[in-house]
Amino acid sequence: MKNLIFFLFVFFSYNSAFSQKFVNDRLIPNSVYAELSYAGKIKAATINYERYIGHSDYITFYAKGAVGYWQLNNSVDATSAENGYMFPISIQTLLFNSRSHIELGFGINTVYENLLKAISVYPIVNVGYRIQSLSGGLVLRFNIYLSNGPFPGVSVGYSF
Repeated sequence: MKNLIFFLFVFFSYNSAFSQKFVNDRLIPNSVYAELSYAGKIKAATINYERYIGHSDYITFYAKGAVGYWQLNNSVDATSAENGYMFPISIQTLLFNSRSHIELGFGINTVYENLLKAISVYPIVNVGYRIQSLSGGLVLRFNIYLSNGPFPGVSVGYSF
């Protein structure tokens, strides 16, 4: 019985201490933002939701889901543009627990092409810079997507 009481005391003491550190050291758990991307003839817009999934001393992990629209202009005539919808999901990794972060991400992007009536799946790899306060509020992101060539993106949103 003494061992059980000792174990429970240590467990709840550790859990309380960890919970306090957990609240103070990580970012706010939810982020919503709009992203615009443009690379030559391709442009895209997405609405994104991220949810905190874990952290260590200098790394924070988020699961990200989005829905978006893309367009590819092959000619001068805008009516012949290919377009469709995309549904990316990824894991975003933020380095450093401060207001400024290096962001790394990987995942998959499911793309629906209206003209071909086809669905394709592509890998996502991104590297970027994020400004996000530890206490919530404004989120600014500047990313370069490395899959399918360099594809820059800018995001503005809110964390809560």
